[in-house]
Parts: sequence; C-alpha cells; structure tokens
Amino acid sequence: MKDLASRIPVLFALAAVSAVACGRVEEESWVVEPPALPLLESLTFTDPAESPLTIRRAREPDGAEALKVRSSHEVRVRGRMLPAMVTSVRGALDVAVRTASVDGDEAVLEATVGAADVSMDPEIEGASDDMQAGFRAASIRLAARAGRPLEARAAAGRAQTATERELAESLQRLLPALPATPAAAGDAWAFDLVLPRVPTGGRADLRLHGRYVFRGMTEFEGRTWAGIVLEYAIAASGVSSEGGVQGVLTGEGAGKGVFLVDPATGVPARCQVAETTLLRIHVEEKGRRADAEQFSRLALDLDAL
Repeated sequence: MKDLASRIPVLFALAAVSAVACGRVEEESWVVEPPALPLLESLTFTDPAESPLTIRRAREPDGAEALKVRSSHEVRVRGRMLPAMVTSVRGALDVAVRTASVDGDEAVLEATVGAADVSMDPEIEGASDDMQAGFRAASIRLAARAGRPLEARAAAGRAQTATERELAESLQRLLPALPATPAAAGDAWAFDLVLPRVPTGGRADLRLHGRYVFRGMTEFEGRTWAGIVLEYAIAASGVSSEGGVQGVLTGEGAGKGVFLVDPATGVPARCQVAETTLLRIHVEEKGRRADAEQFSRLALDLDAL
C-alpha cells in the first residue's frame, strides 16, 4: 500500500478514485502510541550467568538462513476532498537470506523470496497477484555491521522495485543490530534508520530514531535466548513540486520491537516489530488547497525456528 509520501503530486486525482478502491469507515480520533507486542508481553527476563555477554554474529560466505516473514498493514486515509477509507494488506513470505560476501566487519546479505501469499481487504482487482509476483521476483542486498541497523544497497544497473523496497524495509526492522561490544542487562545501543521516498518532483524521508536494549536471558519454546527490545520514534518530512502542484509532508510515529537471539551464534529466531504512524499532507494547486491524513498500523513477525 503506497503511503502519502509517494502520492504528493496526485492527491487531487486520488480523491476521485479512492472511494472506489477502498472501503469507507467512520471518523475516529487517531492517536500515535507505541503498539502492543504479544511476544514481548509473554516473556520474563533474567540476568545472564556470564556478564557482560558477547552476542556476535559470525558470518561466512554462502551461509544461508530460511525465514518466515509475516506482515499486517492497515492504512486509513481521510481529509478534505477525500472520504474516510481503510485498506488492509496481509502478507506471508518465505525468505532466504544468504551471506554474499564478508569484508572485514561488514557482511553483504542477499535476500530472495520463495513462496509469497498476499491478500487485500477490500480486494483491488489484480493487486494481490501483482504484489505476489513482485515479491517472488525480488532480490535485494543489505549490508550488516555490528551495532548498526542493516543498510540497503542499490542493485547494480537497475532501480529498486516497490516490493523490493518493502522487503528491504521489513528486514531492516526485523533483523536486529547486535551490540558491537559485550553487553550487560540494561545496556543500550542506537537504532537510526532513514527510509527514503521519492515522489515525482521531490523527496521525502521517514526517519526512525531510538535504541535497542539488552534485557537479559529468557526462555521460549524450551530454549534459552538473549532478549533484545527496541523502542523508536518516527519523523516524516518531504516536499514535492510538479505541474503547478506543491506538496508538503509532515508526520510522526512510534514503534516497538522484541528479538530473541541465539546467544552463542547471534542468529535471530523469533522477532516482532509493530509501529503506528500518522502522516499529514498539504497540497496547493492554482489557489486550491487540499489536506489529508494517513494513519497506519504495521505489524511484522519473523520466525526462523
């Protein structure tokens, strides 16, 4: 589902067609707050027997992992010239992540999708099939370093597709940055991620800023894991200008994550991330003005067990 950052130049056209493409909903108050995480709420943490604990990921070329990635994204839109609308998109992907190369402390990962199942509510003719085909054709590269979120790497000789961007951004949230130094329970390290949007005639960014915290050890499904939690804020900004249409984007959001990592290998086994975002857009064209808001709830789940 495209967000408003990508729609700045076409908001006036969108107003005419969105009522057909999306379902109507009642007006309600939209409040950005950290979402609940079912996995986190079920866990109890204890201090590790060895402290501080080294949680490092040893990557070897051609090492591979199989991941189940599930997503749920609900998007609500309302504003002047727009009816209140809601669309939900759910996805389930089988993702293979391979270590393509290792150079010093940096590893380049290659992610591809096997099976893909996408559904929309309400269904837009052909949209789910297009997204499934897009994911199955996706191939992305990400750079991994200790203490830093994954960095998306551009594919040589071609532009990244919309589904490749969605896959990359999901893995950047779901695969945690491990601490660069040994960590005791309560130790924290930075989470900073910039997700660019490129509306026609402009640029916009979603900036995610927060911190990971090593909470200690926890039991889950008969094994002991290192537990890492994440909290972050989101700030959105952007401008666009095309054909006499001027657009300004602002917004904010909040996110949370929990990650269960094998303390011996650094391999993540179960991860959940959820966030809420409220975007606002103001558009002017030849003295006419339009304002709209987009409220979204995103939930991501990774299972490598």
